Amino acid sequence: KNALGEQLSEEKIPVELGMQCGRPSLKSAMDRLRKQGCDRIIVLPMYPQYASSTYGSAIEELYKEILLDWNIPNMRIIPPFFSDSRFIEAWAKVGLPFLKNKPDHVLFSFHSLPIRHLNKSDCTGTWCKNDNACCLELVHENRNCYSAQCYHTAKLLAGRLNLETEKWSVSFQSRLGSAEWIKPFTEQHLTKLAEQGVKRVVVFCPAFVVDNLETLEEIGIRADEHFRKNGGEELKLVPSLNYHPEWIEALTSIIRQQLAC
Repeated sequence: KNALGEQLSEEKIPVELGMQCGRPSLKSAMDRLRKQGCDRIIVLPMYPQYASSTYGSAIEELYKEILLDWNIPNMRIIPPFFSDSRFIEAWAKVGLPFLKNKPDHVLFSFHSLPIRHLNKSDCTGTWCKNDNACCLELVHENRNCYSAQCYHTAKLLAGRLNLETEKWSVSFQSRLGSAEWIKPFTEQHLTKLAEQGVKRVVVFCPAFVVDNLETLEEIGIRADEHFRKNGGEELKLVPSLNYHPEWIEALTSIIRQQLAC
């Protein structure tokens, strides 16, 4: 927030942070913007890919808060940026140093979702086949599919990193409960890679823009231990975008683009 605020200070554009499940809350962020006299608000959900349970629910919560106000502000919501070249470039700048020693494999690990969420996002009613085959290419029919957007992000980033097709793959982490979730699961996929002779792997988590337990602990610690236990030698986690200068520049550009509309 502070780094972005500094970038936008010349335009005198205030930046506030609001969380759906934490502090500061969305309500407190909106209150602070109201007190500063803002009548035009740009909302940037920090979810690169669209899912109803993340991006969608955050916007739903925001609308609930706004509707309590007598004067509803002019508001523009920035859409998911999973394919934005500035987002891809920021990840490339963070990740390239980790590829200098030429790892055996690069894994793009995304947060998983229940399969039923993909079914519900299928606007055609017939496209989703409950497997990855219908998600590998982003087309009009699956444009709202979280899994298809994840694969598209991975494909764009792999291209930017000049990775050979057989040197990278996609997996999904953080599943909960007994419902069917998007596969392949990251730990199982790491086992498979180790069995295939992969010794050194680098992992990106492009569903997150800041590091958290699901990157630092689940991948950086547990997945690393799991990989080594099954025959791997080294797992390196690429840090998330966090407040990397390239990402701050990307966010600034995205916001300025919206302000110019």
